[in-house]
Amino acid sequence: KKELQLLESLSLEQSKQLIESLSLEQSKQLIDVVHYLYNCRVIHRDTRPRNVMLDYDTNHIKLIDFDVQLHTILMIKQAALK
Repeated sequence: KKELQLLESLSLEQSKQLIESLSLEQSKQLIDVVHYLYNCRVIHRDTRPRNVMLDYDTNHIKLIDFDVQLHTILMIKQAALK
């Protein structure tokens, strides 16, 4: 059973095959995620293959590694409350 897999963990050849086989729906999902984040005033400053996961069971794209961004958002919100 395949589960979530970091794209970075794939070999170069596997990565090429995956990128070429990325469906239109998966591409749209990634665009929708970035658009949603933009509307929430969040910029993911490290969007690259190593921060994208593919759930093979559901065929959904997931964007990961928000550590720096969330920390920055919390700091801004705290400053606004003072």
